[in-house]
Amino acid sequence: MLSSLVAGNKSNVVLTFVTKHAIDQNGLIVVSMPAGFTFNVSNMLLLNATLNRTTFVSLSIVEPPTTVQAGAFALLLGTNASAGRWSILVSEVQNPGVSGKTGTFSILTMGAEV
Repeated sequence: MLSSLVAGNKSNVVLTFVTKHAIDQNGLIVVSMPAGFTFNVSNMLLLNATLNRTTFVSLSIVEPPTTVQAGAFALLLGTNASAGRWSILVSEVQNPGVSGKTGTFSILTMGAEV
């Protein structure tokens, strides 16, 4: 969910999803944005993260692995995380410059062996 639906505005993005399996320490949550959304990983801020309604503080925004398509960012886990419901808030995502339908957002988890 985007905090602003205005074309060209910067938004905070709320990611809400459920994982079926635990994610190991140093595992990744990779978020792919549709074409037109832009961001600079070094400028993004992790504003809040919860797992099963409990604050999860051991998470940082990083560049995704090179095997992941362009238009993605990754969240690196600093500790093991159980399976469950995530809610993550990040900032500094630029909306596409033109109003209208976008495309598919996708979330992928990757183990630490990547």
